[in-house]
Amino acid sequence: MPISFGTEGWRAVIGDKFTFDNVKKFAKAIANWLYWPKRNKLSVYSGNRSGAVTFSCESPKKGIAVGYDTRFMSDKFAAAIADEFAACGIPVFLSSSFTASPIISNFVRQNKLAAGIIITASHNSPEYNGVKYKGEYGGSAVSEFVWGIENILKSKKNYLPPFCKKAEVSIFSPEKQYIDDITEFVDMERIANSRFAIISDPIYGAAAGLLDKIFSSAGVYIDEIRNEKNPLFGGYTPIPAVSNIAPLMKKILKNNADVGFAFDGDGDTVGVVDSYGSFLQSYDVFSIILWHLIENRKENGGIAATFSTSKLIKSMAEKYGLDFYETPVGFRHITELMLKSNILAGGEESGGIGVKNSIPDKNGPLIALLLLEAMAITGKSIAEIKSCITDKFGLFCLHRVDIKFKNNEEKDDVIAKLCQTLPASFANEKIKEISCLDGVKCLLQDGSWILFRASGTEPVFRIYAESATHQKSYDILNECEIFIQKIIG
Repeated sequence: MPISFGTEGWRAVIGDKFTFDNVKKFAKAIANWLYWPKRNKLSVYSGNRSGAVTFSCESPKKGIAVGYDTRFMSDKFAAAIADEFAACGIPVFLSSSFTASPIISNFVRQNKLAAGIIITASHNSPEYNGVKYKGEYGGSAVSEFVWGIENILKSKKNYLPPFCKKAEVSIFSPEKQYIDDITEFVDMERIANSRFAIISDPIYGAAAGLLDKIFSSAGVYIDEIRNEKNPLFGGYTPIPAVSNIAPLMKKILKNNADVGFAFDGDGDTVGVVDSYGSFLQSYDVFSIILWHLIENRKENGGIAATFSTSKLIKSMAEKYGLDFYETPVGFRHITELMLKSNILAGGEESGGIGVKNSIPDKNGPLIALLLLEAMAITGKSIAEIKSCITDKFGLFCLHRVDIKFKNNEEKDDVIAKLCQTLPASFANEKIKEISCLDGVKCLLQDGSWILFRASGTEPVFRIYAESATHQKSYDILNECEIFIQKIIG
């Protein structure tokens, strides 16, 4: 039974590989990892860190926080994993209800626990579930952690103390501490006084009710849709993409709302719809956050973006004179940078964004608050702010198509054949450079780029294309899709 980390923890189909037995095995591997006597010697703890995040290697006796999302039997899997940790002598704080991932990350960091676990498959379709691991610092498992846990899974080494006394499982509610922390991060009074009409769409996921709780003390009404618990997500996939948020777009137009926020299944990623009912691309959201942090809040630091993110972000870093870091896909790589360096903000193409002086992790609810703060300070709508950024930095048009496979073996076969059959050009633009940081990225003669990459969490092959116009991006994608279909045969 292979268990391996993708870009964000372990995910599998419920009842196939995601079973109670396998979840308990995974928990025992994590427990052994936390007891590993050489863990405190890892470079993530002892290396030179100039970042804003301070942390140390915490003993497993400090405890583990366990949360879960709204998926089928997530609460039962969470209870099972909590019991397994307790049997290994590790105190457990088990969430009393479903909760968004950033809430668990924040609780771990603020209370200096050994780790955090969330039972979730994030944005995957309903048949999946998974386990996310959060380190003491309140962020995704860095590469050394992934290596260590996977090595224990394969070797079955035992580092548990002999004759473990079963620890206690305490039921707790971590929301208040998180809400207090993120509302102190922004100017809530200014946001509240702006009296924005806000629509929240958790897409039946773990962010249900969260924005309402955040704004309740400020007297701001949040209109929320699709907030009941529905493990099938109403027939949608719980990812804030244009194909999944038609109800939010319609609601904004019907209510004449100022802005709408959609969250993924575990609430760490946010999508944005403006007052015209138009969905913003993830790189537009990231650019607004950067612009607000730099122009309005006068903050500084490096900017990190994953390999599949728009060139707009690099262009902004260059024009603001800030260091730019490009990482492989997966927010854990950005987390690693945030632990080592002074990173102002990091973002990925799928919409996850984290900022300095908060958890080094994707933080969807905080990003929503920062966008509202930008609107309140400037008196501009989201569409107007986006237009200002386009005027200053230019137009960037990034699009993506996904090709689904029956299994990972078919997907891996395409990857193996791709590099051997690459043509000399796409859409009449010659390939001038190839980069293989994560997948295969082709830089074209006119400045456009293409990325061929297999998903790390599901049997899906993704093709990205960015150009100076939407039509050119679509033309490139069309040729790329034909090329991949020929490989498939």
